Amino acid sequence: MKITTPEDLKDYFYDLAPSFSLRWESVDNYNIEDDGCFTFCGVCNEFAHYFIDQKKFKGERQRRIEPDWQETIEDSNLELLFCFIENVLAGEERQSDLASSIRSCFLEDISQTPSGEYAKRFMGAVSLELFSKWHV
Repeated sequence: MKITTPEDLKDYFYDLAPSFSLRWESVDNYNIEDDGCFTFCGVCNEFAHYFIDQKKFKGERQRRIEPDWQETIEDSNLELLFCFIENVLAGEERQSDLASSIRSCFLEDISQTPSGEYAKRFMGAVSLELFSKWHV
């Protein structure tokens, strides 16, 4: 899949995690400017928070408060997501705004979380190398 605009990226994330649309369209989404514009980094940042807040990674004793609990992304879609990420980071687009945003606004954001730890099994070599710089 060729992603050329932040809108394309948002739609791709919607395809992988349809309930991400609820978080994106929330009044609490500070990644959308007043004029409705948004960037690759903004989409990656909001998706990172969605990713971190999947209910799969919440403890049994934690009280469920929206939007802090998000629907869990299926493993098959995580495979697609991290294949896409690897292709961007290792391919011709590795120096693009999209790649920079994936590195600094998604991988770095999820690196110190249980969801990030879980995601390691889906990462390719380049993604995992970058992620490991932030992951402890």
